[in-house]
Amino acid sequence: MEFLIILFLLILNGVFAMYEIALVSSSKARLETLVAKGNKSARGVLKQLEEPEKFLSTIQIGITLIGIVSGAYGGVAIADDLVPLFSLIPGAEAYARNLAMITTVAVITYLSLIIGELVPKSIALSNPERYAILFSPIMILLTKVSYPFVWLLSISTRLLNRLIGLKSEERPMTQEEIKMILHQSSEQGVIDKEETEMIRDVFRFSDKRANELMTHRRDLIILHPDDTREKVMKVIEEEHYSKYLLVDERKDEIIGVVSVKDIILMVGSQRQFNLREIARPPLFIPESLYANKVLELFKKNKNKFGVVVNEYGSTEGIITLHDLTESIFGDILEEDETEEEEIVTRQDGSMLVEASMNIDDFMEEMGILSYEDLESEDFTTLGGLAMFLIGRIPKAGDIFTYKNLQFEVVDMDRGRVDKLLVIKRDEE
Repeated sequence: MEFLIILFLLILNGVFAMYEIALVSSSKARLETLVAKGNKSARGVLKQLEEPEKFLSTIQIGITLIGIVSGAYGGVAIADDLVPLFSLIPGAEAYARNLAMITTVAVITYLSLIIGELVPKSIALSNPERYAILFSPIMILLTKVSYPFVWLLSISTRLLNRLIGLKSEERPMTQEEIKMILHQSSEQGVIDKEETEMIRDVFRFSDKRANELMTHRRDLIILHPDDTREKVMKVIEEEHYSKYLLVDERKDEIIGVVSVKDIILMVGSQRQFNLREIARPPLFIPESLYANKVLELFKKNKNKFGVVVNEYGSTEGIITLHDLTESIFGDILEEDETEEEEIVTRQDGSMLVEASMNIDDFMEEMGILSYEDLESEDFTTLGGLAMFLIGRIPKAGDIFTYKNLQFEVVDMDRGRVDKLLVIKRDEE
């Protein structure tokens, strides 16, 4: 009989422990969603989270009382029942009571940890909102019954917190925590992989600068003021861009931006072919400007095309609304474009990687979540990483490593790294 009473007390202790963990682990966002769906019990849990001292005091009173009763009553009663058993052991008659007490305490402690703590808390953590809602009405009732004691404990707790300078402020969720929740939701299948990637790209969007998203000047297709109509039309037919930079190479000067629409109108009007006449002033964008600020500039100037310049005013490249869109949604191919893979996995497991690939995108593909040692450096591509780690302008055949990755420079385009061979080693 005594054992059944102790077992009941331990189970009751487990209920209190379960509710305590469920309450403090519950997500306010999930509870608010349930309230919006009409769940009244969820509203009760939210109210408890607004006054945690009150309900945690109730839980602590219950756990403490159960501990006292089970320890005092159970230890003596069950030990008395075990004394005759130990007395039957030859040579242990004189120590029978001590052995019975030690055994009783050990068994009750073990059961208390398993039934009264560990298992209930594990269950609560599996779905905290569910169990918080399940036991909420009982805890509200117990709080009302034990109100005088709860009030005294709550006041004492708040007073002591003030004395030690502890403020009860709700800490805002950081971007890292949101990313971790996103990662867990993706792993559990709550959010689709494509949606996860898009949300991650939205977070990264504001961290990227214009020089990370631009088309570099060496890759630009430009027009010159003395180009003939035939040459310009051939460029338009081959490249399929909507706008081009008009550059005077003799002065290394940007004259302006010409659109294909204006070129076609000029050709159709039969007037003299003069690109200077239709060139529009370019929108200059500092290379260090963040992507969200570039988007604001495009909106403000009703423009979709910007010239990226460095601190000295020299042209670094161009950036378009299309570039900004692709940084969130991924590559958006035109009708006649074919998708070019930045990472090509070979049969032996090694990877051929474009050196122009963004560092953040590459690290994510490799499963490397932490690379703070690179974030403060002044490069954004794998080509820049190669130059940084080698310490000079790379040449074909150069090998360098980062974390568990081995890189080999396999192709150069003048002084620029074009392709890298990457081998992923097993982490030790």
